[in-house]
Amino acid sequence: MDHLKLLQETLNQKEENVLAYLRHMREMEDSENSELAHLYANLAKAEEKHIAQLKSYLNHSFKD
Repeated sequence: MDHLKLLQETLNQKEENVLAYLRHMREMEDSENSELAHLYANLAKAEEKHIAQLKSYLNHSFKD
């Protein structure tokens, strides 16, 4: 598989994960389960950091 395509697919999956984690976080907040809401918030933050790293790498490595 092409390196760029693999990185783009990884980036897309991580963006989907953030949305899912935020959705679960809100569900846990609604059910007043603050411990799990906090866990999902932390998972979303971690994915956002990975997304930023991937985007930075892609911007620096594949400039025209």
